[in-house]
Amino acid sequence: MKIQTASRLLTGLLSLMSLLSLGMFLWSTAYMERCQESLSHQLNDTMSAIQFRQGSDTLTAAVRAYAATGEQRYRDEFEIELTQVRQRENAIRQLVLQNDNARETTLIMAAKRASDELVELERRIFQASAEHRRDEALELAYGAEYWKKKAAVLAPITEAMITISQRRSAESQQAIEAAQHVRLAAVVITLLNVASVLAVLLGYYARRVIMPLSRIGTRLVRLGDGESDIHFEDPSAAEELREFNAMLERHAQVVQSMYQHRQDLSQAHRQQLAIFNAASSGIAFTREHRIVDCNELLAQKLGYPREHLIGMPTSELFLDPVTPADQARSLTTLRGIGIDRYERQMVRRSGEPFWARLSGKMFDVDDISQGSVWVVDDISAERLANERMAEARRMADEVMQLKSNFLANMSHEIRTPMSAILGMLHLLGNTGLDARQLDYLRRIDIASKHLLEMLNAVLDFSKLEAGQIQVEEIEFDLERLCEDVCAMLRVVAEAKAIDLLLQVAPGLPRVLLGDPTRLSQILINYTNNALKFTDAGQVEIKVEGLAQTDGMLMLRVEVHDSGIGLTSEQCCKLFQSFVQAEGATTRRYGGSGLGLAICKGLAELMGGKVGVSSTPGVGSIFWFTALVRVPVKSAMAAETIPTLAPARLPDLHDPKMTESVQVGGVDAKALLLKIANGLSRNEFSVRELIVQNESQLRKCLGETYGPLRGAVEQFDFAHARKLWPKKL
Repeated sequence: MKIQTASRLLTGLLSLMSLLSLGMFLWSTAYMERCQESLSHQLNDTMSAIQFRQGSDTLTAAVRAYAATGEQRYRDEFEIELTQVRQRENAIRQLVLQNDNARETTLIMAAKRASDELVELERRIFQASAEHRRDEALELAYGAEYWKKKAAVLAPITEAMITISQRRSAESQQAIEAAQHVRLAAVVITLLNVASVLAVLLGYYARRVIMPLSRIGTRLVRLGDGESDIHFEDPSAAEELREFNAMLERHAQVVQSMYQHRQDLSQAHRQQLAIFNAASSGIAFTREHRIVDCNELLAQKLGYPREHLIGMPTSELFLDPVTPADQARSLTTLRGIGIDRYERQMVRRSGEPFWARLSGKMFDVDDISQGSVWVVDDISAERLANERMAEARRMADEVMQLKSNFLANMSHEIRTPMSAILGMLHLLGNTGLDARQLDYLRRIDIASKHLLEMLNAVLDFSKLEAGQIQVEEIEFDLERLCEDVCAMLRVVAEAKAIDLLLQVAPGLPRVLLGDPTRLSQILINYTNNALKFTDAGQVEIKVEGLAQTDGMLMLRVEVHDSGIGLTSEQCCKLFQSFVQAEGATTRRYGGSGLGLAICKGLAELMGGKVGVSSTPGVGSIFWFTALVRVPVKSAMAAETIPTLAPARLPDLHDPKMTESVQVGGVDAKALLLKIANGLSRNEFSVRELIVQNESQLRKCLGETYGPLRGAVEQFDFAHARKLWPKKL
């Protein structure tokens, strides 16, 4: 064969080999880039998952701390994490951007939705704690609903990370294996290329080819031995060999790149191992109920060397024996909902038991031989704190109940002799005392009535705290209820020359279903306070309906006055137990500070609220709302309050109202005014007036007299005021 022919054959062969080598080079480069990209994504995914869990745990720690202590700084930490740091959102965004697998994206978004739902529950916990419903807040923070929602957050993100990790690991392994095959193929092709050149050109190209190839072979051996700084340039070689040397130079670079990628893989593995060992929880991988690997933290918790735990049966780590039924239940749970979570006592190497929370996840629910991963947290301190908190809550409830019972019993025991004292004072006043003695008697009577009012307030307050007040639902006439209150308090208003006005919004149902006694109690308290703190001007009662749905009506009652008014700081103190606006007010006007607290409790029992708006020196508006029912079958249910301009209510000073009750020479007008005034002030002397003037009052009041007398004799002045006729 001629050299020219051999050269042509050699040229063709070299071209083919070069193309194959170039292809192998490009192919191996692509595989290594793919492997590096997969490892980078896997590391980023792991960090994002840790960031997501840290964000969720930060929110959980803040809400539980706030529920337990009520300190604002924990709520601030919660809001900062939620609105500024935003670890959860950043982690979810990174996971979604880096993973286009439909199932993984679905799991990630499920974790995001579950986390958002958990945030809503945590906001409810903040709200309950802020409203001083500490028990409810703690129950929500540590209850089953919270754990369920917490598990709903962690389960999909854990499953997503396992799925992503498996997929990334498979991709990396495939890329590595493919790169190794390509490398082997490249070496084989290179050797074939070298062998072909040697076989064809042993003679003619000895100097330009054989010797350079010998040097190339030596360098290839060095390259195969792992040397990285290998160069194939050879100026003495033929042009074709120089090109071949350039190809080998690129191949050497590929080998160096593969070696670097291998180093990167090793570094990534070390990083994952560092994350594994730096986790804040103990982690163990199990297969067939034996530990195949664990992190250092778990070994420290259990008191064993890590090497000792490898291969140990998991049943030896629990205080109570693990039965086959327990194992079957756990396996069923893992296959069913994907994650098993429970609390159980474990035992350390020293024999010391401790409570642990275990969370497990199978690698493949269809292949139990793949094993599962378990996260172990020591919750001994948490359980001890919960037990202490429960005991403290129980003791606090007992103390509160004892206090309420004591107040109720003492108020009742004191009120009975106080009623007798008031009755005897009234009888003593009719024994012909001189002016000085009558003045003493009047002072004793005023002090006794004030003390009785305080006792009644304490009794109502203790009943509210003990939950002993029940709300009735009976029919009542709304307009008449308001007019009765005005009639009872008109004497007080006239004594101070104050106009007492009533305005009921037109169109409201006349007859409603609710508790008229409690409504009257709140309205009387508001109106009494308005008259007490108003020296001139007027007091006006306004009644309106806010909304009516499904047969329910939300009433809003306002009491406007032109009194001394309140500052914003004073308004904040109202409606609290034993609290008044300021000490000077108490000294001047008196009062126990319980009236508005009782009003608040009664309004809340009726599904409403209380409030106040005021301007110092101008006046105040005290309001409350109450939920009542609109009857559908009552004969008066269809009647509504007519449209009337606000007007001064009729009173007993109108001669037309008493001209028909001049009986037996008794001044009925004066008698009725005295009784009405006494009822409005809870004066027990009213009982003697009603008994002594029985015949006259029976003619004036008719059949109302009997129930009225019975209510007064039972000292039920609220019911007596309700029975007092609007007109005579």
